Amino acid sequence: MNSSSSQNRTDEDNSAQLNQTLSIDDPYDLFDLTRHPDGTVTRKPRRHKMPIGADRDHEYCNPMVGDGPKLLEKIKLLGWKVLLSTCDGDWAVDRQIQLANMMEEKGIRVERRIVIGDYHGDEATELPKQQKLIIALKDFIFSSIAQFPS
Repeated sequence: MNSSSSQNRTDEDNSAQLNQTLSIDDPYDLFDLTRHPDGTVTRKPRRHKMPIGADRDHEYCNPMVGDGPKLLEKIKLLGWKVLLSTCDGDWAVDRQIQLANMMEEKGIRVERRIVIGDYHGDEATELPKQQKLIIALKDFIFSSIAQFPS
C-alpha cells in the first residue's frame, strides 16, 4: 500500500468517524455541498433557498445591498471582529474581499485568511485542510476573547 492510498484510507476512516459522531448519512449535507463523480465539490444551488425571482444580489446572499450596509453598523457598535476565510480558487473570492473592504471602511475589524491554491469546498472534504481551518478558527476566537474588554 503506497502512502497516497494509506492517506486516503485514513481520510475515509476519519470521515466515517465524523459521520458516526454527527449521526448524518452524508457529510456533504452538513456543509450544504454536493460531491460530483469526478471528485469536485460544489455548493448546492442557491436558487432552492431564495425567494422566487431573487438573484445573487438579494440581501440573503449579498450584505452589500439593501439594508446590509446599515446592519453592518450594528457589528461595529457591538465591537465584533470578523474573520474572512477563503481561498484564491473560490468562485466568490472577489465578492468576499469587497465585503471585507467595505466592513473595514465602516470601522469593523476584519481578519483575513486567504489560502493560495485551494478551491471552494476543499476545507469541507480534505482532512488536513479541515484541521488548518479549525486551528485558524480557534486562534481567531481566542484572539477575539483576549481583546474583549472586561
